[in-house]
Amino acid sequence: MNRIFILTGLLAASSLAAFGAPLCSASTGVNVNTLALGCEAGPYLFDNFNWTDANGSGGGPVTIISAGPGQLISSIDMVFGTSLGAAVTQDLHFTFRVSTLNGLAGIYQTALSATGSGSGSHVAERGCTTVIDQDAGTCTGTVLYDYAAFAGQTIAITPNANNVGVSQLFVWKDLNSDVRGSLTTFTETFQTPEPMSLSLFGAGLLGLGLIRKRRKA
Repeated sequence: MNRIFILTGLLAASSLAAFGAPLCSASTGVNVNTLALGCEAGPYLFDNFNWTDANGSGGGPVTIISAGPGQLISSIDMVFGTSLGAAVTQDLHFTFRVSTLNGLAGIYQTALSATGSGSGSHVAERGCTTVIDQDAGTCTGTVLYDYAAFAGQTIAITPNANNVGVSQLFVWKDLNSDVRGSLTTFTETFQTPEPMSLSLFGAGLLGLGLIRKRRKA
């Protein structure tokens, strides 16, 4: 009985944490800096958005273009607009947090793609288990991945370091367009465990439950 109360309390806490957050698909065209409560997509809550002009050359805002199921199994795509492109190099720093609505370790893999023009236009990204410094891109926790996608390039789905799953992930991005190009959008993909992994996990829990019942009998 106590376990039921504890489980109910955890579910209630996770619901309260996301209470009031709109769906990301309903936040299209919105400057992410105005999303005080963040937004939800699939099993995830996206919040703590912050973008800044890193070199004073203009650009931005960063907006949500679309959100929903991705092409990969059990994945969610978040497409952002950047409005970067001028006769000078433009640079934005962009941070946010993604966490699972159920509090479980459901963030295992990520992917990234960038659209735009110019050989130097790119999105550099870091994922960490703790808050990342907006300017330096450093964190005190575990760095789960580092990669960069240039305009027209896609970084394939990449597991976190040591294949660990986390319940929250802090993301830092350096959004850059070169003097002869632009960075128009980029797509972020987050993937939960594959269905087979979930099935095996569920089967393991079921097996443990059956063993306990037999012992009680």
